[in-house]
Amino acid sequence: QQNNFLLSVTHELKTPIATIRLIGETILKRSLPQEKQHELLGTILENTTRLQDMTENMLTAMQMENNRYTIKKEAIDLSGLVNEVKQSFSLKNPIFGNIESDIAFFGDPILLKMTLNNLIENAIKYSDNQPVELNLSVKDRFITIEVKDSGAGIEPEFRKKVFRKFYRIQDEETRETKGSGLGLFIVKQAVEKHKGKIYISENQPKGSVFTVVLDLGV
Repeated sequence: QQNNFLLSVTHELKTPIATIRLIGETILKRSLPQEKQHELLGTILENTTRLQDMTENMLTAMQMENNRYTIKKEAIDLSGLVNEVKQSFSLKNPIFGNIESDIAFFGDPILLKMTLNNLIENAIKYSDNQPVELNLSVKDRFITIEVKDSGAGIEPEFRKKVFRKFYRIQDEETRETKGSGLGLFIVKQAVEKHKGKIYISENQPKGSVFTVVLDLGV
């Protein structure tokens, strides 16, 4: 699993670095219209964000495994946070669903945002860039976040295993879809640090539903 992780991370790092280098060389060597320059600079920013997210994932996973991550809770406009993440991903992939307004929660905004980012990133990646459904609701004292995709789905026997660090359902070298195997590990750790629960179920007609339940009374 560690070897698969190293292979995967190497691939994940090389792609955005190569893209940034190529665009930088293009801008330096060619006289481009301002509109084209802005487009290329946007691609650079997108790839640097990707690198930043990967770095934060690896650092957070290491801290959590060694019990060195100190959760920092504060009053959060959870509806606003979920909408912010939705708008960010909507720039590159269709995101739809219902986000109830004025839902507040006392939690760690960094961990909660990382949880949303990883769940949506996975949903997009494993459903071949198909639209993803994102829902936020509250009933009584429980907040529910749902991320639904239309990918291949996850068989019941693998639904607990996918939250293990480095775990991939198939061998990394034979998979077309790359990933570090850290995203869902971080998600589960982050949810549990908020005394919450996460479940995987089958979407209809196909795909997976990741459901996070947070208790307002905790």
